[in-house]
Amino acid sequence: MENNHIRTRLMFFLLGLVLVAFGNALSIISTAGNGLWTAAALGLAQRSGVGISLILMMIGLIVIGINLLFSEHWSWLTVSGEL
Repeated sequence: MENNHIRTRLMFFLLGLVLVAFGNALSIISTAGNGLWTAAALGLAQRSGVGISLILMMIGLIVIGINLLFSEHWSWLTVSGEL
């Protein structure tokens, strides 16, 4: 019997995203330390006056672009999964 159903995987994926977002938000609010990308985005947002969400989205898109340059082949499924 296989327990690896797509519904279960999707549920845990979404739960993981919520937990990571909550943890990032708490670490930003408490200024207790952040991940590398979040800390860079926070610094850029404070210096430029642009919202942190826009900075994080731009950094993410740049990283996706760099990943595409280094990959052997790319597909829309890979791009949408990284996004």
